Amino acid sequence: GCLAACGIIKGVLALLVAVGVMDGAGSTYNILYSLGDCFFYFMPILLAYTSAKKFGLPEMEGMIIGAAMLYPYLLGSSAMARDTLFGIPVIMPASGDYTSSVIPIICAVAFAAWFERLYAKYIPEAIKLFAVPLITCTVTFCLTLWIIGPIASLLAQGLSALFAFLNNVSGILMGAVVGGLWQVLVMFGLHWALVPLAITDVATSGSTFLLTGMLATTFTQTGTVAAIWFKTKSSKLKSLCPPACISAFAGVTEPAIYGITLPKKTPFIVSCIISAVAGGVLGAFHVMQYVIGGLGVFSWPAFVNTTTNDASGMVVAIIVSLAAMVAAFLVTLFTYRDEPAQKA
Repeated sequence: GCLAACGIIKGVLALLVAVGVMDGAGSTYNILYSLGDCFFYFMPILLAYTSAKKFGLPEMEGMIIGAAMLYPYLLGSSAMARDTLFGIPVIMPASGDYTSSVIPIICAVAFAAWFERLYAKYIPEAIKLFAVPLITCTVTFCLTLWIIGPIASLLAQGLSALFAFLNNVSGILMGAVVGGLWQVLVMFGLHWALVPLAITDVATSGSTFLLTGMLATTFTQTGTVAAIWFKTKSSKLKSLCPPACISAFAGVTEPAIYGITLPKKTPFIVSCIISAVAGGVLGAFHVMQYVIGGLGVFSWPAFVNTTTNDASGMVVAIIVSLAAMVAAFLVTLFTYRDEPAQKA
């Protein structure tokens, strides 16, 4: 939710600059941009907190590791070995620092949680209060700069290169694959493999196409659920559809997927197919995303290019997403059938 909120702020600011309502160099823009961009800039600290909760590490220890990775001395370092730590070269990522990075801090916190469980039981109770954080944070931070960070960054760059290759082969194919499989990936939690790469792309190059293909998925879910709402005779199912429609249109598709379309099977397949077509169309028009954050209707401002003040990508995104929603509504309207009542 906070990620989406910050993304919406950045998107709205970009839109206001694009239409000439706000000065991109003015103090109002830059002050509000600080709020919108803070989540992305300090991503390692925020992810350290949530990752620590997930892996069972004290949250404060995780946040200390994340904060150390963003300490001013380490910002803007070269991708080459500029500094050494105990005589061992420190290799920074290609971006120069760990701001807006995702994978390195998750790996670091996962290691810290495992490492702490390994040795903490041997630390005397009299000094455990400060000795455990001291050992965990120091060892993890050093290993992050030596090993974890560089390896994670290389893996991320490798995956990014793979998707970039697919995109270079065919933007249409890339958009269709992401659009068609996104909802399946969400079910298994695998969609988070693409999100960090997109965030890295935006942080380094200012734009990304990796997530553009999934734009229509929330709208196709909205269309399928709206059609079911219109056609079903089940009062229980009708009561589930309005909130699922509203949340899907706003970018939260879990109620629609798990509550309605996936159990009905055919509407879910319809949504995936139309999302794939829409993703291919977005790829054909080379629609790029300049901000990561908002979903559904709130994602539209993310397609405004603030560098050139070009809103044409947002116009295409709006047309394609609304067309996908209408197509999903019509196809589901003609294909959906209520399940027959089961006999006692």
